[in-house]
Amino acid sequence: MRQFSYALNNIYYKCHIIVRHGRWQYFFIENIIERVCSIIPAIPFPPIKFKLNKKDTEFYGEEIITLKEWYGNISSWFCCEIHTPILNWCGKKINDSMFEVDYNKAKEVFEKYDPDFWKEPESDTEDE
Repeated sequence: MRQFSYALNNIYYKCHIIVRHGRWQYFFIENIIERVCSIIPAIPFPPIKFKLNKKDTEFYGEEIITLKEWYGNISSWFCCEIHTPILNWCGKKINDSMFEVDYNKAKEVFEKYDPDFWKEPESDTEDE
C-alpha cells in the first residue's frame, strides 16, 4: 500500500511530496491505534505509590512516586506505554520517501483541493 501526502512552506516557498510504502496491515494498525488513543478518557490515576528504577530516580529526584505524579491520567499512560511503542514499530515497517518539487507547480496542482491553505501569509511586520 502507498500513502501520499504533501508538506508546504509558503514562507520559504518549499514543497515536498511524501510517499509512505508498506503492507496495508501496518497502516491499518497505525490508524486503529490513533483512533483508540483519541477516545481514551483523561481519568486521573489514584494516588498509588510505586518505586522508580535507578535511572528514573536520578532524573526525577525521588525514589517513591505516585502513578498520578508520574503519568497524570489514563490517557497519558496509554500514550506512553502502548500507543507510542506500537507507532514506533509500525514506523520501522513502513518506508518513507520525500521528494522536493517546485512550489509553483505544487500550488497549481493542489490549490483546487484546499484554496484557503494557499492564501499568502500575512506579514508580521507593519509597513513603515
